[in-house]
Amino acid sequence: MPLCLYPPPSWPCELIAVVLLLLSGVPVCASQAPAKPLILGVKIEGTQRPLKLNTQVGDLLERECVARDLRQLWASGEFDDIRVEIADREISTPTPSFSDTTKDSSSSARFLAPTVEPSSQNPLLGESMITEDQTPRESGGVYVVFKVVERSRYVLRGIKFQPSYRRYPVEDLHGNMVDKKLAHQVATKLEEKLAADGYLDAVIQTEVVPVDLREAELLVRVRPGQRYQLRQVKFSGTLAFDKEVLQQALRQNQHRSSTLGLGSLWKGPQPFSYRGVESDVEYLRSFYFSRGYWNAVVSLDRVGFDENEATVFIAVESGPHYDISRAEISGVAAKTETILPSGTVSSTESLCRCLRDSQRKAEQTGKLDFAVHLDVQPSPSTDLTDGPAHTGDQGSRRKEVMTSLRARIEAGPSYKVGRIDFQGNHNFGDLTLRRALLLNEGDLFDYGKLRGSLTRLNQMGLLETLTQDQVRMVRNPVTAQVDLTLMLKEKPRGRWDLSGSMDPLSLLKPVQFSIGSRLPDWTNRTLELSTFFGAMSLFPLGQPLTPAFLIQPGSHWKPLLAFGRPYLPGQEWRSGFVFLPQIGWKGTAYNSSVIQVQRVTSALGDDWATPPTLTVSVWRTGAKDDGPAQPRFVGSLLCDAPKPHLAWVKSATMAALDLALTIPRF
Repeated sequence: MPLCLYPPPSWPCELIAVVLLLLSGVPVCASQAPAKPLILGVKIEGTQRPLKLNTQVGDLLERECVARDLRQLWASGEFDDIRVEIADREISTPTPSFSDTTKDSSSSARFLAPTVEPSSQNPLLGESMITEDQTPRESGGVYVVFKVVERSRYVLRGIKFQPSYRRYPVEDLHGNMVDKKLAHQVATKLEEKLAADGYLDAVIQTEVVPVDLREAELLVRVRPGQRYQLRQVKFSGTLAFDKEVLQQALRQNQHRSSTLGLGSLWKGPQPFSYRGVESDVEYLRSFYFSRGYWNAVVSLDRVGFDENEATVFIAVESGPHYDISRAEISGVAAKTETILPSGTVSSTESLCRCLRDSQRKAEQTGKLDFAVHLDVQPSPSTDLTDGPAHTGDQGSRRKEVMTSLRARIEAGPSYKVGRIDFQGNHNFGDLTLRRALLLNEGDLFDYGKLRGSLTRLNQMGLLETLTQDQVRMVRNPVTAQVDLTLMLKEKPRGRWDLSGSMDPLSLLKPVQFSIGSRLPDWTNRTLELSTFFGAMSLFPLGQPLTPAFLIQPGSHWKPLLAFGRPYLPGQEWRSGFVFLPQIGWKGTAYNSSVIQVQRVTSALGDDWATPPTLTVSVWRTGAKDDGPAQPRFVGSLLCDAPKPHLAWVKSATMAALDLALTIPRF
């Protein structure tokens, strides 16, 4: 007779049953965990590469072990697709057999990994890609198959667009290994550029098209869609400034690729982009900070669209105006420097000037990292409270509301220049380019000299505009060195130019047609013939700013031949000359002198050593009754680089010299 009826009458009956089972020696288990199957064989399909896996024959099948192998294979970057298949029997395929040929009659296969590459930022994603199969196995053993698709190994020959009549600005990647990852990067960058130009709905598709066994072309299909334009910008809230002043502040931000507030400067609508809106909102917030409104809240309210025209609404709450009682800088050589107003210069301007000087000194000592945190703290006699500015007596209000600024500088370790490499120079030797650099291998790394080197390379006229974004920097903290790789793109060898009739200075510059080309590099780059050029020019109406002995009467349609070498930084007296056989030594001396004057003028007032805009993170601390509150981030203060003195004089002089030059600029 059973001890307990079903259902059990009470919990004592259950307790008695458990005690009797324990006394009889029968193990008590709530639920028996399923046994892990034994791995009878491991196979890799789709590659001949030797791969080292953690999943081995004879081990028990572990979910974590398979996930670790998945992440390791994805991290190698050698495969476009990876799948793992678990089977109860060996699958007959043309690929090499399993390491253990034991088979079983039953079969049950499943896929454990989808064809999506796991993110490196989520180490648990590899495990989540594996799903357990609840099908019971009779043999207790399984076979593990890793099916991979190798990443294509083609050298990029070129990039083609569809439609073919459209051209878009993309990076020159000729000679690089092309695969799906590179194609995705090209599409992403191009999509960002189109969005910044107002094409918000652009659709880009890429395809790698092999042309032979080793080379392939990247086909880029672009559907730009309609272009969105900016109609106007509207402000709401407590502004504390006239709307025209705010519009002027946005117009000053045009050098940062702004899309707001430019309608009064240029004719025609401006393209709309969300990145431009974010940039201008940040600049407007910095505008309020620099004028003492440390409580200012500037945000994007909304964007209204009428077909392809956008209206931007910006909400502003200026808050009260604060006078600065004290401003100091700490973190520079373990000393604190106090900044006080001097003359008509505000404390914020003085602070920015000192911070930029500190940044320049840090760059000269090889420091790659430079960050500034600005703490805005109320004076003991006042409280930093949020709210709109008072409309009462501003004079008495400013005397009462005071705040202090404390800037903390954080700079990283110093680095030296390791290797300097060039990519993309097919017709110019490294020696020609290295002579233009201000940085040398083994020197302390200096951002100012790097900017100067890029400026000098652009002055050569042989390359497309080179920016700091095209410089790849690889740090080595162990050796305290940084390796530089400059990604170059050469300009076309031959060019033609028609100027004068469409030029803004057409009254001074006559119609001129020129055609020319750089010489091919027939030598072993010892003479650097690829830096020389030959050109032919026609002057149908004469040259007003050229001396009379250069263009003889009745020779307007007579072609003028020229052979020379443009100015190359680092080779001042071995470049910057031209020879005109039809005019003789006078024309040769005249044009060569103009080129040398251009060289000297272009070097005047160079501001490459001046750091770009310094972004200072602003943290505000308020005072409470129960003690000081934690600082919170409220925005950024943008310390702009000072404008170069007499820049318009330099520009006017260069324009006049360009008019006086008989030969085209190649």
